[in-house]
Amino acid sequence: NSSKPIHYHLLKLRAYIFDLMNTNFKGDTAGLSIALLTGDKTYLSYDTENQFRLCGLSHFLAVSGFHISLICMGLYSVLKLIRVPKGINTAVSLLVMFVYCGVADFSMSSVRAAIMLCVLLVSQLFKAKADSLNSLGIAVFILCLNPFAVTDVGAVLTVSAMLGIFVVYQPVIKNLRSNNKLPVSYTHMTLPT
Repeated sequence: NSSKPIHYHLLKLRAYIFDLMNTNFKGDTAGLSIALLTGDKTYLSYDTENQFRLCGLSHFLAVSGFHISLICMGLYSVLKLIRVPKGINTAVSLLVMFVYCGVADFSMSSVRAAIMLCVLLVSQLFKAKADSLNSLGIAVFILCLNPFAVTDVGAVLTVSAMLGIFVVYQPVIKNLRSNNKLPVSYTHMTLPT
């Protein structure tokens, strides 16, 4: 029905994925599949979710930038490989990315990644250079249009992680590669006997 909002259709797709996984898998296998695809952990047993938490791996069950970039850039690469024109390729990749964000219930980390990938793909379309910090700044600005975004732990963590990667990690790795050696503290390290 065309009179229903787009979010209704995204929720129907999400419910279809839940039904598909629960029909084809049983127990925690279905719950784990649903959690990995949509970020919804309600179908996982308490013991399994607690085991992930104890191992420090509960973040694997949340839809993050990895999921978004894997789907979007994977599709973009396949379409590029079969020589789909760049404009159509970008539009299809962005549409699929938007639908997947909807299936993931627009979690803050998926929205942040989607905005940053959108900036990257659109800049490539216009043959401009996309800067990582500017992309993150645009994503933070758009996320902060929702006044509750600053209280969302997922939003704060995803932005902090990306900021750490861009500001701290990349310059350190670049410096190590340019000097072609490890810092002094690592070169004299010996293994305990």
